[in-house]
Amino acid sequence: MTIRPFKVLQNGIRFDGEYIPCWYDISSPCCVTVYARNYKSLPEFLCAKNDSDSMTDYFENDRLVVSEDHKYFNDFMMAAKKRGAKRK
Repeated sequence: MTIRPFKVLQNGIRFDGEYIPCWYDISSPCCVTVYARNYKSLPEFLCAKNDSDSMTDYFENDRLVVSEDHKYFNDFMMAAKKRGAKRK
């Protein structure tokens, strides 16, 4: 099994050599929402949500809610704070 490099950055995610621009929203002290930008897809292993419907030409960006029990919670929270994400 090959380990593919993954890194959470201030303005996005770098996965397997590809840069995926993102923005972050700190929903609560224990939750960060990650939104992919430019209709790029978040990596499959993150299990992001996307309710796009190609039959009606309705497309939306991938969205991921990261809670405290997520493996990368601290990385996403740190990136969101560096980015200056605002709490709702």
